[in-house]
Order: sequence, then structure tokens, then C-alpha cells
Amino acid sequence: MTELIVQTDIVSVGEDGERHPMTIEIGKPYPVGDDFACHVALRGLHDHIAPILGVDQMQALTLALSMVKANLTILQEKGYKILFPDDVEEDISVTEIWFSGLENRGDPNQALHRTK
Repeated sequence: MTELIVQTDIVSVGEDGERHPMTIEIGKPYPVGDDFACHVALRGLHDHIAPILGVDQMQALTLALSMVKANLTILQEKGYKILFPDDVEEDISVTEIWFSGLENRGDPNQALHRTK
């Protein structure tokens, strides 16, 4: 397995209130021929997803993050809440915190202006 650059714990909470622990892992992009790949796992949901390939390190990492977001979004659409392990109030979604800035909001330079 490649070196991990992300390993974090979350929980999915079903409508019945049962908490299901999960660990997200993303590996450091590594070369595969002329391309790059990232290891991705959502332990507790999918222990291993095939390596995510991209034309360079940035695309491989971006696609790996997109895969995580897609899987968590599917869970939310099925009625699960995605939370940090210590959350008990269930009012802030992990996906809202992690991925809220990734939607296309028009001019890509606007993100730079908002942080100043």
C-alpha cells in the first residue's frame, strides 16, 4: 500500500439512530506508467476501491476526493447523516464542511478573493 496522506474517522448515522464508524483513507499519488494513481478506501463501507487514476498527481488526488464525496453523498441520499465521531447534535454534516467550496461558483478567481 502507498503512503497515506489522509486518514480520518467519521460515522454514518441511519434514520434509526444507529452509528456506523467509517475511516477514510487516501494515499499519496504514485506513478503508474505515464499516469498517477491514488489509493482510496472508505473502511466500514468499501474497504478498498480500485486505485483512482489521473493524468498527473493533481488530477489523481482530485478524482480520489470526488470519489469520497460521491460515496458520502449516496449515503446522505439514502437518509444517513455523515458526522465526526464525537458529534452528538447531528446538525453539521462532514460533507458540508469538507466539500462546500468545491462546487462551481463561476469565476475560479473568486475563491482567492473571498479568503482575503
